[in-house]
Amino acid sequence: MRDKIKELESEVAKIEDGKADISTLNHAIYLTGLVLEQLHIVRYKAYTEPQEGSNPEPMAYDFSEEESLETPELLIEEAQEQVLVEDLSDNTLAELKSKTGVEPVEKNEEVVSLAKNAKIQGAKGAEERHPLEDLIAQCRGKHEKIDSFNGHYSLREKIDFINELFGGSSERFNNAVRLIDHHSDVATMLPHLKEYFSTHEWEKKKKEVLLGFLEKLVACYEDH
Repeated sequence: MRDKIKELESEVAKIEDGKADISTLNHAIYLTGLVLEQLHIVRYKAYTEPQEGSNPEPMAYDFSEEESLETPELLIEEAQEQVLVEDLSDNTLAELKSKTGVEPVEKNEEVVSLAKNAKIQGAKGAEERHPLEDLIAQCRGKHEKIDSFNGHYSLREKIDFINELFGGSSERFNNAVRLIDHHSDVATMLPHLKEYFSTHEWEKKKKEVLLGFLEKLVACYEDH
């Protein structure tokens, strides 16, 4: 957090010297929000996790970031690049080989065999229903329609989402919110949700927090 405060001081100095433009002001506001958010999280933990004993030690909090913040533009580009290939005939022979491991003798037979095996694997994958799909189905119609995910949650809900679903990282949560508001339906957002589900082990988290998050997400995309 100290690095953000120093960066903020630099932006404020530009403003005071009359050298600031709109991007400087926007960045200063953004940094202020990050610092304030982290302080809110620390205060919340101080209330919810009291120290034992009559003379508790002062709270120590690690503000070090586990990963660098990616810009929304980069996240959107990455999301657009993650497209599922539906027409197997358009894949190159090398890609099909890597997926199926089939090594036929004749080239024509190889193409046919690889395509058949890939389709079989795709059918098997479709049969394996991800737990998220059932949870999302439970959340349909549970929340009134909202225009965007961003801002449609209380501070308490936001802290619960960050701590329970995103490993305590407000930046990972903010990146997820940007992705949610960038997509137009659950289907295109689902690959990202599956990644979060795996990375942050959502199956082990508090179900009420996860359902609360998914109910708001579904409400962004569907009319009720």
